[in-house]
Amino acid sequence: MDFDNIVTSRYNQLHGTNQFAKDKARHHTNSHAKSDPAVTARIQLAVIDIGAMLDYASSFGSIVISRAYADWSAAVNARYQRQLTDRAVDLIQLFPTVASLKNGRTSDWPSM
Repeated sequence: MDFDNIVTSRYNQLHGTNQFAKDKARHHTNSHAKSDPAVTARIQLAVIDIGAMLDYASSFGSIVISRAYADWSAAVNARYQRQLTDRAVDLIQLFPTVASLKNGRTSDWPSM
């Protein structure tokens, strides 16, 4: 599974098209002094229920290979590491090719 897309899609589903990029949620940490509390709240509202997601996927049949691809160094993704590994999902690290891009794609650039 492309876990980056799952996190981004859930956030945008709740908060509006391209809001993940506009809020710079990928690099948001609530421990930083200048963190926007509104973004922290939006991230909390968009938390994914890993168990429900995997249970839904398995309702279609056995999950034979379970890998989650993401930039696990991003705080918005890192919060899910334990839940995924507890369910025997292998975490595959994908580093952005450019610091401001998700997996090297320009789709996360905010509109000009």
